[in-house]
Amino acid sequence: ARRMKMRTALLVVSLLAMAGCVNQPSRFGGSTNTEQAAKANADLGFEYMRQGDYPRALSKLRKALEQAPHEPQAHSGIALLYQQLEEYGQAEVHFKKALSLSKSDPNIMNNYAVFLCGRGRHQEALGFFMKVAASPLYPQPESAYTNAGVCARRIPDMQMAETHFREALRRNPRYAEALAQMAFISYDRGDYLRTRAFVQRFESVAPESPQMLALAMRTERQLGNGAAADAYEQRLRTTYPEINTR
Repeated sequence: ARRMKMRTALLVVSLLAMAGCVNQPSRFGGSTNTEQAAKANADLGFEYMRQGDYPRALSKLRKALEQAPHEPQAHSGIALLYQQLEEYGQAEVHFKKALSLSKSDPNIMNNYAVFLCGRGRHQEALGFFMKVAASPLYPQPESAYTNAGVCARRIPDMQMAETHFREALRRNPRYAEALAQMAFISYDRGDYLRTRAFVQRFESVAPESPQMLALAMRTERQLGNGAAADAYEQRLRTTYPEINTR
C-alpha cells in the first residue's frame, strides 16, 4: 500500500507540474489602459495562485475577465483556479471558453487535458494530449506524451502507457518524468534489472526524490544487492526522515 501511495503522488506531480498556464505569462494583445489593467490583474491572480492565496487570486482573475472578457489566458487561469478549488463545473466552463477563443494554444489544451484526466474522462484527455504533442507551437512534446502515458495508466492501459512513455524518451532520452514512469512500470512487471537501468538514467538527469530513492532501495533488495539497498535506505532516512521505509 505504501508503494502505491508513493507512486500515485509522483503521478500527480507529473500531471500538475506540466499544467503550464499558471507559470506562463499572460498574452494580452492590446495596449489600451483597460487591457493593461487586465493584464496586471491577471498576473497578480497567477502570482497569488502560486502562493496558495486563492481568495485574492480569484478576485484578481475575476477582475481581469471583467476588463478583458475575450482573453483566453485569463479564462484558462481562472479555470485552473476553480480546478484547485474543486469547483469543477466552473472550471470546465472557463476551459471551454478559453479553447473557443484560442483553439491553437497548446498550453490551454494541455491544461484542459489534465483537468479531464483528473475527472476520469481519460479518452477525451488522451485526444487533447495528442493534439498538444503534435502542435508545432508546443516546445516540449515529450511532456505531452508523458502526460498521456500517466493518463493511460489511470485507465489502466499499461501497454498504451508504455508506448507514450517510450515516445517521450525517443523525443528526449533525458526526460526525467518519462524515465521515472518507465522505472515504475518495469518494477511492477518484476523486471528489476530494467528498473535499475531506468533509475540510474533518472539519477543522472534529475535531483533525487523520495519516490525514486524508495524505488531504488526496493529494486536493489529484489536483486539481492543488500549493500546498495542499505545505502539508498540511509539516503532516504537522512534526507526524508518523515518517510517510513518499512
